[in-house]
Amino acid sequence: MELSLLDTTTRAEAGAELEIKHPKTGKGIGFFLTIKGADSQAYKAVLKDVMKRATPETTSNEVKESVLVACITGWRAEEIVDGKPCGCPVLLDGKEVAFNEPNLKKVLERMPTIRDQALAFQDARANFLPSASES
Repeated sequence: MELSLLDTTTRAEAGAELEIKHPKTGKGIGFFLTIKGADSQAYKAVLKDVMKRATPETTSNEVKESVLVACITGWRAEEIVDGKPCGCPVLLDGKEVAFNEPNLKKVLERMPTIRDQALAFQDARANFLPSASES
């Protein structure tokens, strides 16, 4: 039995890609986030730092969101043209928006469905295991 097939730490540190799904249809919308998982050293270090600075008024949601923001390492958009994926800019209110912390926070605040999907993805260890074809 090869135990490394259950190594979520290495893949959590590298990050995995989540395609955001439309909440009504369940279909991918072509917007992807790269997220470090809860078993990564990055996640643990940020969580420890956030907890040190937390006050009694700090909510668990604020802690989770701070850690999530620190563990999202990028985003991209993709459209299907002539049956093939091609990159396109990420737009917010019709304007191209670069990946950076202030823009990420704005997106997560305005679109709670993106935040919720990212949080669930980050905590699900299965997202940080090899696919069946890699085993």
